[in-house]
Amino acid sequence: MRPALQRAGFRPLTLFGRRILLRPAALKTAALLAAALAGLALCGVLLGTGGLVKAYGGGVHQALAALTTERKTPLIEYTLQCEYGQLAGVESLLAQFAGKIISSEYQAVVDLKVALPQAELAAFSTKLADFSRGSLQLRRIDE
Repeated sequence: MRPALQRAGFRPLTLFGRRILLRPAALKTAALLAAALAGLALCGVLLGTGGLVKAYGGGVHQALAALTTERKTPLIEYTLQCEYGQLAGVESLLAQFAGKIISSEYQAVVDLKVALPQAELAAFSTKLADFSRGSLQLRRIDE
């Protein structure tokens, strides 16, 4: 997305297989409308504008009032091998930097698949090196 559009508050959305840009205020309306139309299509009911307003008027207002939004940060996946004794420290570091463990395999060592925001990578890597005295390193998973 173009930086100017992002600064203006537009957000990308894929709706009915097409990518569109919406302002955050319009995002709730578009999501609700898509859900309503999909629900009606499944029931085989075709309503015009007036019918939609009558059917969903009060419910839409209540749903929008109760709706909460949260900021989603894209995460990049990495692999990390650590000893069992280091696992609690790695988990703590991930929590400090908005990272998470996607999967883990426990064998002779612990193989982790982790995800971190790109903006936190440098700081996390520095703390991880300090914590492990340089023995632990992230390896990016190439897609």
